[in-house]
Amino acid sequence: MPGLKKEHRSLRRRPLFTPVFLAGLASAVFLAVAAWVVWNAGTVSVILVRHAETVEGGDPGLSPQGRARAERLSRMLEFSGIDAIYTSELKRTRETAAPVSDLTALEPVVLPAADVGGLARTLKKGHRGQLVLVVGHSNTLPRLAEALGEPIPAIAEDDYGNLYLLRTGPFVPSWITRLRY
Repeated sequence: MPGLKKEHRSLRRRPLFTPVFLAGLASAVFLAVAAWVVWNAGTVSVILVRHAETVEGGDPGLSPQGRARAERLSRMLEFSGIDAIYTSELKRTRETAAPVSDLTALEPVVLPAADVGGLARTLKKGHRGQLVLVVGHSNTLPRLAEALGEPIPAIAEDDYGNLYLLRTGPFVPSWITRLRY
C-alpha cells in the first residue's frame, strides 16, 4: 500500500500484536499463580512449645502455674487456624495441649516422645500447607527443630515460656521465629 503514510501503516500492524501480548500476559499471570500454589502447598508451619510447669512425680501433671500457662497458650492460639495438635504420651504435654484442643475442637495426636524422626516425617509429608502445634519436651524440641531444618538452642530445665514458629518445605528456605508467652 504505497499510498498510506507511515503512521497509518503502524496502525494496521497493531491488532496482530495485541492478541500476542495478551496471550503472553495471561501466561505470565498463570505461571505466577501456579508457582505461588506450588510454593505454599509444599510448606508446613509448626508451632513448637515445651510443656508447661509441672508438679513433682514420675509422670507429673501441671502445677497451678503450668495450668495458667496452658490457658495463656490457648488464648494466644485461639484464632491462629491450627490444623493439628501433636503431643507426647506423657501427661504434662497432654495437659498443656488440652486447653488449645478444647478451643479448636481438635483431638491431639499422641506419639512417643522418642520418635522425633517419625514426627518430623509426618509433619513434612502429612501436613503440607497446614499449621501444626507440637507440645514436646526440653530434649525433644531441639531435635525436632533440627530434623525440620532449623536448629534451636538447648532449652533450660526451668524455661517453659518459649514458643517457636517454624516454617519449612521443599521449595522454600526454612525459617524460625522465637516468641515468649
